[in-house]
Formats: sequence, C-alpha cells, structure tokens
Amino acid sequence: MAAPHQGLVAQESEDEEIWEKPVSDWTVQDVCSWLQYGPLQNAAGLVQAAYSHHISGRALLRLTDNLLQRIGIQEESLRRSILVEVLELKLQQEIQQLLLIGECVEEQERR
Repeated sequence: MAAPHQGLVAQESEDEEIWEKPVSDWTVQDVCSWLQYGPLQNAAGLVQAAYSHHISGRALLRLTDNLLQRIGIQEESLRRSILVEVLELKLQQEIQQLLLIGECVEEQERR
C-alpha cells in the first residue's frame, strides 16, 4: 500500500512545482496537469484537447472563445468556465510580476 501513497506525494510535489512557475513558462504537460488536477478537473475532454493541440502556458493565456470552439470545446458553459479560470491565472501572474517589480524597487531604494 505504500506505493500508491508515494505516487500521490510525487504527484503533489510535481503539481506544486507547476503552480510556482509563471503560467507563460508552462509546458503542454504542465497545462494538462492543471486541467487534470486543477479547478477544471471534472471537465471531460479538456486534457486530451490540450495535449492534441499542443496548448502550452503561453497558448493557454491566449485562448479565446473562438479558439476553444475550434479545438472542439462545444459546450458554451464549459468554454466560459475555462476562460474565467484562464483569466484568474492571468491575474495571478500579473500580481506576481507586480510584486517582483515592487521588491526590485525596494531593493534599489535601500542601496
């Protein structure tokens, strides 16, 4: 029974590494992990669509309703949910960048 638990711990630590990277640096595998284990985990077909269309973090941040339709996500409520979650990722990334800028400014002011 120890093996499944160890696999779960490995998956959790791998996910933590993904969440710490800027979304724009995510690989296709990172995006698939986010889709599989993140807020959209119950949405059927998303992981396969992301994998087959090579959706990296940069591509994820550029998704539009039209692009989601073109990659096969036909359900409007699902597309809306995806776009809301992607918007949240964008906002989190922008906040992180602003915090880094603030830290750099503070450091320069101390010099």
